[in-house]
Amino acid sequence: MMNISSAEKKERIAQATLLMIQKGGFAMATYRNIADESGFSLGSIQNFFKTQNDLYTFAMETIIKNGEARANALKLFASDVSVAEFYRLLYQFLPLDAERRTELTAWMAFVTRAASEPSLMEIARQMIKKNYSTLEQTIAFMQQCDLFNKHLAAKEASERLYVFLEGISLHAIVLPQQYTGAVIKEMVQHYVRDNLTK
Repeated sequence: MMNISSAEKKERIAQATLLMIQKGGFAMATYRNIADESGFSLGSIQNFFKTQNDLYTFAMETIIKNGEARANALKLFASDVSVAEFYRLLYQFLPLDAERRTELTAWMAFVTRAASEPSLMEIARQMIKKNYSTLEQTIAFMQQCDLFNKHLAAKEASERLYVFLEGISLHAIVLPQQYTGAVIKEMVQHYVRDNLTK
């Protein structure tokens, strides 16, 4: 394997961890399986992550970073201020491609595990609060642009919307044949029309 930075090695290890969790839960996410998936030695992984909790923490943070990078790359509202652009933002929260499906499946596993791991719970709470804030700011922006109902309380609307998105994600992961990409997008658009637009 060609020389790569320590940061890139850690990123690859995190991605391998997410894949293992998606395939078989935490039982599959052993150092040995992650080493095989990532192509790095067992010693390398243990050098970066002294405990599995350290690895899981970094993997959760990687999911957050990946989501932010995808959202930034979209350059939302840069040239088009519309409800269609708002949909593009919402789609980033949903398992509409293999990468996001892997991340969301792992994220749900992490949140379940966080019930007994305070450090993981704190990351989960920070993520939820950050997403609330992003949606609240965007809903307020859409109201200022006269695209959403100005009588809505943006804070409450953002929280309800995020809970809705989380629910769709859960069902789409459990029932992928029923909740296809087209169905998911239709449900999101229906929700926005019924609850946010004028």
